[in-house]
Amino acid sequence: MSFALKIKGEAESKLFAYDLERKFAFRPVYIAPTGPRNTWKMADYLFKPLQGLMPSINVTSDELAHAMLHTAID
Repeated sequence: MSFALKIKGEAESKLFAYDLERKFAFRPVYIAPTGPRNTWKMADYLFKPLQGLMPSINVTSDELAHAMLHTAID
């Protein structure tokens, strides 16, 4: 498991341990960059071709930001 996934899991566990009325965790499979990129990551090469075949596996960075803000405000 990567360090980032370990930290994310620990943060989610701590968040959901609190007695809060509303709790949300966003878990996209792939966050597609909205704007141009100078370099491509391995995930870009793997998931970019699949976007046309299975659009539900990814979300763009703009869509994710909008969804998170909309969720927090409502």
